[in-house]
Amino acid sequence: LSRPSPSLLANSLLKFQTVDADELTSHQGWLGGACFFGHLTPSAQHALPRAFPNLGFVASEGPMPDEFVLNLDYPLIVMMRDPYDRIVSAHKWWQFMTERFPGSLGSICSTYSAPTNSTLSVWIDYYPDNWVTRSLLGQRKLHNYHKPLTLEDLERAKNRLEAFAAVLVLEEYDLSLKVVEELFGWSNRGTRTEVNVSPGGRSDSNRELDDLTRQKVASTIQLDLQLYQHAHDLFWKQASQLGYGKSRRATA
Repeated sequence: LSRPSPSLLANSLLKFQTVDADELTSHQGWLGGACFFGHLTPSAQHALPRAFPNLGFVASEGPMPDEFVLNLDYPLIVMMRDPYDRIVSAHKWWQFMTERFPGSLGSICSTYSAPTNSTLSVWIDYYPDNWVTRSLLGQRKLHNYHKPLTLEDLERAKNRLEAFAAVLVLEEYDLSLKVVEELFGWSNRGTRTEVNVSPGGRSDSNRELDDLTRQKVASTIQLDLQLYQHAHDLFWKQASQLGYGKSRRATA
């Protein structure tokens, strides 16, 4: 679904551009790149299997569409992550992107900009608060991040999360794989190849955040923390329905 990345100026102009069913099925023009799903109109969301007949499931890097269809006939999968760890990882990714591509914003979907070489404690002042909650609510909630979210917004994000065929949890990675294998009839290949993994291993906020920075981060993720707990509840409900209750956690 990706096309060559547009220029920085063009990318900023494309933030809210939509892709309809005709554009999608004809494979003409710009399809949204890594953040493609957030640009799809309701008709395009329905048309996705016609545009890509071998489509198995959808997991997009960027925000959801502003108008999100809740009854799609293909599965959506999301893997949630501890909000503190996700912030540490997001800062590392931003550092990598700004170093690799000088002059670029370095942010996913060109959402924000921060001073070059910012430490996490400085960078967090420029990073959208409650990123995951905003992403579930759609492009405009994410890009217009200077407007505060409400508890009503959180409930809407929870409702959208419940529309996913599988809500997985990174901290329960092995069990999450078993869940998707059960849900979609995938065979257990026994071995797997990990890609796009930091050479230093998975980010660990307990080890990498000092107390003051952790407090600063906490003030920006209050809704994400509640959303993550809801995701945990959904994950364990689904795992239990498949016979993987918490009591089987050690052997799953």
